[in-house]
Amino acid sequence: MAYRSSRKKKQSSPLKRQLFFGGSTLILLGVCMYGVWWGTAQDAVHIHEVEVSGGSTVSHDRIKEAVWNTLRGRHYLLVDRSFQYLYPEVAVREAVESVPRVHDVSVVRDGDKLQVSFGEYEPYALWCDTSDDETCVFLTKEGFGFDEAPRLTGGVFVRYITETASSTSNTQALSATEMLRGSTFIYALQQEFGFDVTSVTYTADGDEVYLLARGSRILRTGEDPIDDSLEKLRTIFGSEQFVHLITTPFEYIDVRFGNRVFVKEIETLPREE
Repeated sequence: MAYRSSRKKKQSSPLKRQLFFGGSTLILLGVCMYGVWWGTAQDAVHIHEVEVSGGSTVSHDRIKEAVWNTLRGRHYLLVDRSFQYLYPEVAVREAVESVPRVHDVSVVRDGDKLQVSFGEYEPYALWCDTSDDETCVFLTKEGFGFDEAPRLTGGVFVRYITETASSTSNTQALSATEMLRGSTFIYALQQEFGFDVTSVTYTADGDEVYLLARGSRILRTGEDPIDDSLEKLRTIFGSEQFVHLITTPFEYIDVRFGNRVFVKEIETLPREE
């Protein structure tokens, strides 16, 4: 019997050691976690200030609010997100970039202060699905659609329409080259002929349709140099047959086919006697 008792004691020793080491490890881990929590919870190692610079119309208070909302809470329920050395820089940048019109965000920590700077997209034109659509997106000069525009703003900005894509925020609507080509031709039409363009449509075939305020249309292809299109128009409006179209609305003038220019005037019904 004594032999059996001794054997049981030997068998139980490894289990006791495992329980001892396991318990010691848990206690040590708890002490470490408490130490990390206590150390990172001290006010001296937190971010206390957010300094914002950049932009012209975007509210700096709105940027600060986005930053502070990101700094609230804890990492894994242990470390404050406002802890200077582990603050979520990427999340802060993404939160600021989510504010409409904001881009090129920079976040730098200087002690207990975050310095946030940003650029702001400037509206240059509208990207719409149709020439009379009330829901449009603001376009930059480089053709980037960055934010939904207020309704009924078509009189202030030229509307750009793309047949291959619907207007959507945070989307490249047109290339910078296409935007420059369109704006250059629009400016030339106004300066040379006094035509105000309300919209330009980029078709799936690579053509461009310029709608004038008077309701007339001018059709050209994007492959033709702008000077060639303008020279064709000068020829048309300089002729005795069509000189009246400078001041009289017409259906369309089509300069897409080499040296041939197609003109369609508005048909008028004869007066009834």
